Amino acid sequence: MKERNCSLDMFRMFAALGGVLCHCQVFIDVDTNLYMAIAELLPRFTVPFFFGVAGYYYIGSLLQGKKVFEKQMKGLLTVYIAWTLIYYLASFAINVVLGDADIWTFLVERVVNFFTIGSYTHMWYMVA
Repeated sequence: MKERNCSLDMFRMFAALGGVLCHCQVFIDVDTNLYMAIAELLPRFTVPFFFGVAGYYYIGSLLQGKKVFEKQMKGLLTVYIAWTLIYYLASFAINVVLGDADIWTFLVERVVNFFTIGSYTHMWYMVA
């Protein structure tokens, strides 16, 4: 889908700014309630909005007869698997090598998490 939707792009810009704000701890020293509204409430709108936008463009491509599923899945899986390996190697070093975690429990938890809740807490959206 090559055509731009300027209204959608404008909302995407505001949603992206909201996504950045929720990670920056803005107003944490000024007002706890304002900080919590930004850090906890804002992502409840921005993340689903981006899911919706992605679906809008994806369905638009399908309606134009493009076969985009395989390309999209390869791209997403490549990123997900690459970052999962990085995080899992670091986690393995910290928990098993330097810590006292059981290796089999560690491996089973990581495999289950990879397919259910996301390989790492901030990668939950990849399985969504």
